Amino acid sequence: MDGQPLDPAEVARLGELKKADAAVRAHEQAHLAAAGGLAKGGASFAYQKGPDGRNYAVAGEVQIDTSKGTTPAETVAKMMRVRAAALAPANPSPQDRKVAQAAALTMSEARLELNTEKTRPAAEQQETREEAAEVDNGAGEGEKNTAGTTADSGKPAGAARAASRYLSAARGQGSWHLAV
Repeated sequence: MDGQPLDPAEVARLGELKKADAAVRAHEQAHLAAAGGLAKGGASFAYQKGPDGRNYAVAGEVQIDTSKGTTPAETVAKMMRVRAAALAPANPSPQDRKVAQAAALTMSEARLELNTEKTRPAAEQQETREEAAEVDNGAGEGEKNTAGTTADSGKPAGAARAASRYLSAARGQGSWHLAV
């Protein structure tokens, strides 16, 4: 740094920093490559100054959009990409595994909603979506009676609540940081 040669300990430390820098950058690049359009910008890094006066990346993260899609099918496809992006590096970090687990859970919920839709008649599906939209707009879903239906519609309360939760959550903007 000051024109003096590095001592053996500094040379060893410099080698460690260079190795860490390369690993961190490769890790974050793997996230970016797998995330594609789900990445919110590029990777950001935390740096440490080496004995040579240069900065070396010692940690990094990629912010990724983990919000639900507008439909259960879109959510399944999106969460598959989120999970793949989270697990893309050769050695996923604990945070990466947490993101992958959250994506898998969201994907399971969306698949359950898809299966529920497939087993109900189309007219009932549309009514449930309309009820969910009313709930989301503050209109309420009626009082639940002991038969498990909403008092104002006679439709299964559980289906209306599930659709409402799904549609409400789909409008939220979620994001996670995939970090080293």
